[in-house]
Amino acid sequence: NLNYSALSIYNLLYALLKGAQGQTKDQLCRALGLEDSEEVDTQLAAVISNTENMTNSIWYKDTLLLLPDYRKKIQAFDFMLKAQNFTRTADTRKTINSFISKNTKGLIPEFLKEDLDPQTRLVLLNTLYFEQKWKNAFNTHNTWDRTFYKNKDTKLTVPMMTQTKTFKYCQDKDFQALELEYEDQRY
Repeated sequence: NLNYSALSIYNLLYALLKGAQGQTKDQLCRALGLEDSEEVDTQLAAVISNTENMTNSIWYKDTLLLLPDYRKKIQAFDFMLKAQNFTRTADTRKTINSFISKNTKGLIPEFLKEDLDPQTRLVLLNTLYFEQKWKNAFNTHNTWDRTFYKNKDTKLTVPMMTQTKTFKYCQDKDFQALELEYEDQRY
């Protein structure tokens, strides 16, 4: 399963914004819905520093020079800066995979399956390890192999958890969504 955290994506785009100028800065501000990046610095810094188990990092080509002002801005948002020799593609892949594995407590041991292009200049990386129990936990005895349809032409047999309760549910022509609450309602 893949999950995308809106906060994670926002953090990475914001890191780009902090070093951008001109048209690129204007486009990133529009994409993030900001008039000016300074307006959210304090709030975003607080959110990042109070989010448990989140790691933000920028892996950059070791021959690039990062301006001291940019380094200072990024480090204020708890971003780690990692110089990397991207021409050593297998080593780079292993190093980044090891970093991801460590920061996800081994749940994602091999995110990068292939070596990066040796022309790579920058990798923005966010890991967010999330562990929380469902308010209405699934009983393992109610799990059976069922057909899962990836699309209209592809199906798989996978273990599916079941339970009978009333939940919030939404359906459209393109998706179905079910709201399952966590024990700790902060999430």
